[in-house]
Amino acid sequence: MRTWFALTTGDYRGVIAAARAGAETAAHHGVAVQLAAQEAKAWARLGDRRQVEVALDKGRRLLEGMPYPENLDNHFVVGPAKFDFYA
Repeated sequence: MRTWFALTTGDYRGVIAAARAGAETAAHHGVAVQLAAQEAKAWARLGDRRQVEVALDKGRRLLEGMPYPENLDNHFVVGPAKFDFYA
């Protein structure tokens, strides 16, 4: 939630810091994919295309290493289609 609050208030460096901290804690959970996408959004708003690509690549690798989500209706679940939308 910290990444979302930071993103909506324009604190893009805060998004990046929160996304990275959260990803360390939840590295093997689906939320890490969503955090990578939030980090990519922050880098995009800062105008750093290279870091956007790094964050999206990280999210894609995480997603590909996880089983296909069972409940795509859950807002917090990120599947391949949702991740493609983020990208």
